[in-house]
Amino acid sequence: MKKKIKIIAEIANAHQGCSLKAFELAESFAKSGADAVKFQIYFADELLVKSHKRYKHFKKQSFSKIEWGSIIKKSKKLGVEIYADIFGIQAFKIAKKYKVDGYKIHSSDLNNVPLLELISFENKKIFLSIGGSTILEVQNALRVLNKNNNKKDIILMHGFQSYPTSTEDSNLNRLRILRDLFDNDIDIGYSDHVSGEDDFSTILPILSLPFEIKYIEKHVTFDREKKGVDYYSSFEPNEFKKFIFDVRRAENSLGDEIYSFSAAEKEYRNSVKKSWTSVKPLKKGHKISAKDIVMKRTPNFIHPLFYEDVIGKKLIKSISAETTITNDLLENKVLAIIVARMESSRLPQKAIKLINKKPAIEHLFERISIAKTKGIVDSIAFCTTTLEIDHQLISIASKFNFKIYQGEVNDVLSRMMLAVNDHEDHDIIIRITGDDILIDPNYLEKTIRYHLVKNAEYTDAKRLPSGTDTEVFQKNLLKTIFNISNDSSGSEYLTTYVTNNIDQFEVASLDVIPRHDKKLRLTMDTQEDYNLINKMLTFFKNKKKEFTYSMDDIFNYFEENPNLLKINRKIKQKSLPKNIKTTLNWKRLNRDPLITVYITNFNYSDYIKQAINSVINQKYQDFELIIIDDGSTDNSKEIIDGYKNHNKIKIIYQKNKGLNVTNNIALRMSKGKYIVRLDADDFLDENALMLMVQEIEVDEEIGLVFSDYYLVNKNGSIIAEEKRHDFKKVSLLDQPAHGACTMIRKSFLEDAGGYSNDFSCQDGYDLWIKISKHKKVRNINLPLFYYRKHGENLTENKERLYKTRHEIIKKHLKLDKIKQKKHIAIVPIRNDQSSLLLNSFSDSTLIDITLKNILDSKFFKEIIISTPNDKILDYLKKNYKNKIKYDKRPENLAMYNTLIDKTVNHVIKKFSLKKLDTISIINCEYPFRKDYYFEKAINTLYLFDADSVLSVVEENSNFYQHKGDGLIPLKSNKNLRLEREYVYRETGGIHVVSGKYFNKFHEILGKRNSSITIDSQSAEKVNNLNDLIKLEKILKIKTR
Repeated sequence: MKKKIKIIAEIANAHQGCSLKAFELAESFAKSGADAVKFQIYFADELLVKSHKRYKHFKKQSFSKIEWGSIIKKSKKLGVEIYADIFGIQAFKIAKKYKVDGYKIHSSDLNNVPLLELISFENKKIFLSIGGSTILEVQNALRVLNKNNNKKDIILMHGFQSYPTSTEDSNLNRLRILRDLFDNDIDIGYSDHVSGEDDFSTILPILSLPFEIKYIEKHVTFDREKKGVDYYSSFEPNEFKKFIFDVRRAENSLGDEIYSFSAAEKEYRNSVKKSWTSVKPLKKGHKISAKDIVMKRTPNFIHPLFYEDVIGKKLIKSISAETTITNDLLENKVLAIIVARMESSRLPQKAIKLINKKPAIEHLFERISIAKTKGIVDSIAFCTTTLEIDHQLISIASKFNFKIYQGEVNDVLSRMMLAVNDHEDHDIIIRITGDDILIDPNYLEKTIRYHLVKNAEYTDAKRLPSGTDTEVFQKNLLKTIFNISNDSSGSEYLTTYVTNNIDQFEVASLDVIPRHDKKLRLTMDTQEDYNLINKMLTFFKNKKKEFTYSMDDIFNYFEENPNLLKINRKIKQKSLPKNIKTTLNWKRLNRDPLITVYITNFNYSDYIKQAINSVINQKYQDFELIIIDDGSTDNSKEIIDGYKNHNKIKIIYQKNKGLNVTNNIALRMSKGKYIVRLDADDFLDENALMLMVQEIEVDEEIGLVFSDYYLVNKNGSIIAEEKRHDFKKVSLLDQPAHGACTMIRKSFLEDAGGYSNDFSCQDGYDLWIKISKHKKVRNINLPLFYYRKHGENLTENKERLYKTRHEIIKKHLKLDKIKQKKHIAIVPIRNDQSSLLLNSFSDSTLIDITLKNILDSKFFKEIIISTPNDKILDYLKKNYKNKIKYDKRPENLAMYNTLIDKTVNHVIKKFSLKKLDTISIINCEYPFRKDYYFEKAINTLYLFDADSVLSVVEENSNFYQHKGDGLIPLKSNKNLRLEREYVYRETGGIHVVSGKYFNKFHEILGKRNSSITIDSQSAEKVNNLNDLIKLEKILKIKTR
């Protein structure tokens, strides 16, 4: 009969502290057919604190190092594999010394990072006992064990010892959940602890087989009747032999589908889990290091903190040796997040309904501000939506100096995460909804303190009246829910994501004094709620307690006015909508997508080390880094070679091939789901990859994610922040994303043909058009990389970039069809411009320079000069004859204040121009304007499906407008502006309008306007003869 699984004989403590008996057990059960024998190696001082009630028991049962050496050496000759449970670092060293075939880590040590790190270097089987462990604890242990990327077999062993474990608590369906979570990446086994007297001691392991387990572990003993240690669930030799025979014939089993703990398993978890304890007395202000703490069982179980959440934290109290490390001993910062919006199904605009002549939301702001003044919270953030109506709330919040965040309309948690990610140094998050304006600062403090003492991940105060309570979250819990929720649009009901997965998180609920433990409805969600709260707060204001009333004051008020509670007594709390899913997809914890980051370098030896290190030090570690040196002649190679042995880095040296050829080399080499280019002179924020991948993973249709960034000087010092818009919907008309430090979905980039080798620069603009025209594009409204501004930057050559952008736009259009369309150019000239336009300028005239450029473009079917000036008309007719058309424009259309729209309309009627595709209005006052801008403007109109296109430059000056009471800032560069708040000045004398649009509306400025940004030289305008002389001198100097 073919073996499908391996059966392990678990010796445990059946040896009764006798080393000879330990070997005899191994020998006997090897003969009975076991595939492996497992011992438990422990030392009492490493397992428990001395005050633990079972300390003496384990002290008596343990063997010396010499005894263990003898047992293992002899057992290895039995022809079976020898495994060892290791309950600490000393135990591990013994098992390693005597070369056991596999290590088993008890579930109480899953958070024991120092022990796991030692084992991670072993190329052997590693069994993880996961009874009573949360998914996050298992995942954290796996992350540590896999850190070194060496070959090892990891097996998750389900099961726990409850002396004995009842069949009801065995929960075989947990095996299916584990299989779904980890697919075939990790093997699974079952540790059975049902009473040896029970028929199910054989049946249950058999039922586990269809779950594709690879190992079964059974306790063994010589004689259960003697009732020695661990006898409960043990098989005797003959029973074990029959059990093996039965296992080989087994097929089916069933169990629960939810990963939850029974009462017994919770009790087991609470009794065996280790917590972090201090190795020695530590003083207040001490920063905890790995040497300061050790995992041990304690008499009163406290949920263990994750290793990373302890190391590096400062103590705010002095502690003695063997003190359990709890969050109330550690320095923590608290962020209060207020979430509110104007829209409401039951009470529209409730946030601004007046209470004591002030918006209701302002009352909440005042109450939480009291908490900040008292030091209960460290920071306050206000999160609302991007809807125009919510700007009223932003105006109110601005008066309180809160940090303000705008985000998704239907995703509360995504809005909160904007604040959470912007406060990385805050560990504790308070969620306060705009309905709960009576939040009580004193109970807020109590809830936070209770949360910290309990090492909780979520704590509520639900026993208080609704509207006065609060919720406390660990930051990492919110991140987990956000990252793995199947649908975060239900996060208005954020608590449900926790309660529906309650055994996976450490949840606490604050006890309140009996007087305050009443079901009063004091939230504000209906008109009845508002009426009740308004009456009460009016009363408090009259008592000089407008914002400073206490919980006792509230209860005193209703005890004196009990009839008022009838106002909203019949109102029911909103239930969770049926279409909202609050399930968590735990699989996502194991499938962090690989990101390919590649650095292109050419002679940036001064900066490339900082660029490389910024990738290596990312908080998101699922990346590969490709470094491509493009023929550097400085000492770049010497620096890059210092990283050649890094297991995540690939290095390529090549002759100079240019940016986009190099981009495609990186694309072909990449293994990642997403790809990010980093220029060698720039560097990333440590959160860059984590935040960008979080954003792009939300929707499979997102093709590109980009962020804000800092401008830095040569030394890396910040000189400015470049802030893009914070709208989720990014338009093709918006400024394109930066080519570097932008995360791109690799499959979309490959489908689009990769990077174009036709262009030596501006890969960002080409990608922007390729992806944003057909896929979703997202911006993260946080600066996540540092762009170095210095003389060698490729992007400093603006004229070259604008020319390249023109070529890129041409590439994306069917130019032959566009050229065949009917494009006309109208050149309007006023009567007073003749002396300026006909004056000599560099052996030509302004009007000749303009017409030459228009004619050279060969893009226009008709060129029409429209002017009332006879001198200009005579000059043009003499020199251009039939190459252009002439319109003697009526004087009333050529005045300063007359809209050019009327001239265009006049010309079209006069020459009976029909079915025009585009109309370009071109001015003559720009002698240095490049002729390709005419074609670029028309192509831009088609590419962006715009109504009109203007030639512009970005304006960085301050502007003011007279409003009657003096000057009001229209735009100031002293404040950080969003990209959509930039001001542009129309210049360059090019304005293109769609013929279809003009025919319908008779206006040259459309509803959907785009632009072409021109270089500073092309924007030079001649307003008078002095300008003409000055520009001619500049031209002569440049020519020389």
